Amino acid sequence: MEPEVVLPLLVQQGNYVWAGVEPSGEVFGLFGVDPSGPYMGIVWMVSSPAIMNYRRELIGLTPKWLKRLHKVRPLLGNHIDARNTTHIRWLKRMGFSFLRTHDEFGVEKRPFHEFARLRS
Repeated sequence: MEPEVVLPLLVQQGNYVWAGVEPSGEVFGLFGVDPSGPYMGIVWMVSSPAIMNYRRELIGLTPKWLKRLHKVRPLLGNHIDARNTTHIRWLKRMGFSFLRTHDEFGVEKRPFHEFARLRS
């Protein structure tokens, strides 16, 4: 499903969703965790290119948000497009482990990495 369809559904369902907002009030990104069973949470983020204006803040605030997300679910994980090297580096820096690569994943059958992080 397209983000324009999925994101409003996530918010309406009462899932754990937060927004990154510029001083002008413009939203540059959304992130959250969707429960998947009693212990696992699917973490996700979508953003505009404007997120790159907030790299320092993102790096500094992520540990706080991970702690908060881990209160919801002790195990966090998802899949990431293998071409997304910037965010792969960020996930590694934030303590996520990369478990395996799926050579043909999703609608477009592209390589995706599976990643996870266990609450410490």
